[in-house]
Amino acid sequence: MDLTFPDDVALFGRSAAAALTDPNLDRTRRAQDGDGAAIQEVLAGLDQVGIDQLALDEPDSCLAAGELARQVGRIGSPVPIAAMLTAQLLGHRGAVHAIGAERQALIDHADSDAPSLGVSPDGAIRPLHPLESSDPKRLLAPFASVCDVGDPISTDTRAWPLHELLSAFTSLGTLEQAMELSTEHLREREQFGRTLASFQAMQHRLADIAVLVAGLRELAFYTVTKWTAAPESSLSDALVLRLQHLDVVQQVFRHAHQIHGAIGFCDEHPLAVLAKSVRVRQYMPLTVDATALLLVDHLDQIDLPFPLSTSSKATG
Repeated sequence: MDLTFPDDVALFGRSAAAALTDPNLDRTRRAQDGDGAAIQEVLAGLDQVGIDQLALDEPDSCLAAGELARQVGRIGSPVPIAAMLTAQLLGHRGAVHAIGAERQALIDHADSDAPSLGVSPDGAIRPLHPLESSDPKRLLAPFASVCDVGDPISTDTRAWPLHELLSAFTSLGTLEQAMELSTEHLREREQFGRTLASFQAMQHRLADIAVLVAGLRELAFYTVTKWTAAPESSLSDALVLRLQHLDVVQQVFRHAHQIHGAIGFCDEHPLAVLAKSVRVRQYMPLTVDATALLLVDHLDQIDLPFPLSTSSKATG
């Protein structure tokens, strides 16, 4: 599979990177501490890039959306880029978050100035009402809010898979940045008179990170082709991607924290900023277990190199 972006998408990505640049993640750190101005700076960068010009119904446009999400992920995702782009698909002015089937939902960033919607895996679109008691500065999810979920107002089965596809691209950018931080740390830090990069155990951890990130990148690209070919029936592919996405996030940050040691857990360190930005994805829109259970109901929709019998589905 060709994992390179088309030339025009690559150019768009470079423009996004220039507009969103935050090399030390200071802006994202400020946003995580509750600085609303820092989030506005990121939103201004997205306006500069032309986020509202992206049409998501064509392969290259969908790839451009994925590349934009990846660039936002590289700076720690201080805005809900997947929800913002999903809203464009539906023509909604605010954000459209992926949610589960419960009457309350945890979402990433609730903005009272732009009413948010939620879309469940069955495509039902519902209004979200942030609870006043929800705390956006919680340690495990600095931008998260708990919302009451209203009754369905419309349906679009394309939206939930798209949100999760773009969420994976966002995490991909975050993981690429974590890999770069880990590489730099190994090259620059010394122990016992040698650079950390000379220790075989550290080399193996960095190699594992590289393999995991490359695998997520390939699966995300593949899921783009599936979504653009048949967006209305792409839920199973999105669920597979979500399971792999969450597993890779967990493994990459485990290796990255082992490479950095205690310093990587300090709030001021860029690795801690990145890790905090993706934690909420372990819980929203579905937990890992809930994602796996939902996938069981859609196994017959996955393209497999072998036939899946009814009995194997029931016992799998």
